[in-house]
Amino acid sequence: MTDFLAVVSDTHGQVQFARCAVRLLEPFQPCCLIHCGDIGSPAIPEVFAGFDAHYVLGNVDHYDEPELVAAIADAGQK
Repeated sequence: MTDFLAVVSDTHGQVQFARCAVRLLEPFQPCCLIHCGDIGSPAIPEVFAGFDAHYVLGNVDHYDEPELVAAIADAGQK
């Protein structure tokens, strides 16, 4: 682990783009990843499961909030 902090946002459920972000971030071994909202799909937390990820819900996330919160917990994230 390093002192590198990763920040992402606005994935809007685009799993393929989130996977690209993971590939770009992995070499840096961030100590933490913060997703700043607009997650967009319960599939996204699993994509970032290899990181100590923390999530902030955005305006599009309130429609699926219970599912997103459950997916975040299932992935062992906050």
